[in-house]
Amino acid sequence: MVADLTSHLMTKNESIHEVLYSLNVPFEECPKCVRLFSEQQPAVPVNMDVLEEIEKYYGGQKGASAFAETGFSGDDDGLASITRINSEVEMCTGKLLNSVVREENGPNRRAQMVLVSAVDCTFYWKFEGQREPLMKCPFYKSSGKEADGMSSFYVWPCQGDFRHLNTSTEQLLELESHVEGFKLYLYKCNLDELTAVAFFQAVDSLPAAKSPLKVCVPRVFVMCPLRLSECTNTKHEYGLRRIFDREKSDLSGIFYRSHSFYPYFVTLWEHYHKAKFAIYPTKPKPAENMANVKLAGCRLGVAVEHRVLKQRLYKKIPPNRCVRANPYKYYECKETDLLPEAEAKQGTPPDDSYMKFDTPFFFMVIKEGPFGRMIHCIGRFNNVAATYVGTQPPPAFEV
Repeated sequence: MVADLTSHLMTKNESIHEVLYSLNVPFEECPKCVRLFSEQQPAVPVNMDVLEEIEKYYGGQKGASAFAETGFSGDDDGLASITRINSEVEMCTGKLLNSVVREENGPNRRAQMVLVSAVDCTFYWKFEGQREPLMKCPFYKSSGKEADGMSSFYVWPCQGDFRHLNTSTEQLLELESHVEGFKLYLYKCNLDELTAVAFFQAVDSLPAAKSPLKVCVPRVFVMCPLRLSECTNTKHEYGLRRIFDREKSDLSGIFYRSHSFYPYFVTLWEHYHKAKFAIYPTKPKPAENMANVKLAGCRLGVAVEHRVLKQRLYKKIPPNRCVRANPYKYYECKETDLLPEAEAKQGTPPDDSYMKFDTPFFFMVIKEGPFGRMIHCIGRFNNVAATYVGTQPPPAFEV
C-alpha cells in the first residue's frame, strides 16, 4: 500500500510525511487531532529536529503540541493517564470528541509510548425540499424483516429531488452537505461486505440528474473507540504486526542517542483511534473553545464513560417467540442523541411509497480533492441496539 502511494503521488523531492499532509489538506475544516504521549525521561533529551518534524505535519492548533511527555510509570491503575488523554482530545476538538481511551483497555505503568488520533466525520446535511420532523420506525437485521432481531431508530420523512437508485436488489441515495465539496451516499444491498471500489462503481451508476423522491433519511450515529493493534495485528497483506511487537519495534529515534544511554529501547504500547459519524440537518457550529487547562503533573479524576440503561425497554411487550436482548448498551454519545423523544413526531410510520433504509446499509462520505474523489469516512450501519432475540423457531403451518 505504501509502495503504491509513493510511486503514484510522491516525487523524488517529497517525503511520505509531505504526501500524507497534502492528502489531509481537503479535510482541514474537520475537527481532529493527533497526539503522541511518551514516558518522561529526564536523563534522555528529546531530539529537537524530530520534534520539529512532528509539529510541522501533525501539530494541532496554536499552543497545543502533538508531542506530550507524561508519567505512565507513576500511574498504577492507568486512570490518570486515560483521563489526561481523553481531556486533551476533548480540548483539541472543541468538546466534539471524547472517551477515545476506555477504562478497560488503557495504558498502564509499563507503557512507554502511546499514539492517539481522533476525527469528527459528522455530515451536515443540506436539503431544500420538504422535511418532516423525526419519526420512530422499526429497523430489521435482515431484508426478510422478521420480528427476530427487530429494533427501532429515527428517520426524517422527506420529499424532494435527489440523485438516487431504487431497484429490487439495491437502494442508493446521494445527500448534499452545507460544507462545500462533501457528499454522503447511503447504499443498501444484499452484501455483508463491500469494498470502496465496489461502492464507487455503484455511485458512478447514479443518474446524472435529480428526480422527485419520497425517502426516509435515517438519523445515524456511529461511534466506537478502537485499538489499532487489534485491527492490524494480523498476518494478511495489510497487517502491521511488527510495529506493536514489544521485542522487534524500536521507536527510540525521537530521543538523542548518546553513548551513555545507548541502546535505549522504546516500544509503542498502543494506537488508540476514534472516529465519529453522524447526520445533522443543520449548518456546522464553530467548535467550542476550551480553556487550556494544565494537565501534566496532577492526578485527575476517574475517567467517566457514558453508559445508558434504557429503562423504557422493560415496559414493552416483545413480539411472539422473542425475548429482550441485552439492554445494557455502551454508547459514545449523549442520551439525548440516542433517544430524541422530544424531537420525534408520534404517529404512523411512513408507508411503502417511501424509500427506506430500515435494514443494515453502507455509508460513505467523500470530497473532491487535488487527487480526485477522496473518502472521508466509510462504514456499515447495522443498529447495534437490537432489542429482541428469537427463542424458538416459528411454528409450522399445515397447508
